[in-house]
Amino acid sequence: MTALGGREPFSRAGERMRRHWLHFACTGIVEGNWPRYTEADRLTLIIDVVDRVEADPRGERRQVWQRFLPNL
Repeated sequence: MTALGGREPFSRAGERMRRHWLHFACTGIVEGNWPRYTEADRLTLIIDVVDRVEADPRGERRQVWQRFLPNL
């Protein structure tokens, strides 16, 4: 990704992710648009060039793994 000119967006996404985790580690509070995760809706913050929230991203993959390894 970085060899083809994607270094800057990749670095910015990494910085945002570190900032989110550091804030949570220091305060115990999730900041910004990072939703609280629940099994009912499985809202997940996707940190990318443009951050977004998705409900159950790759849900079909998760469901296959749950059938294969139901106790995980």
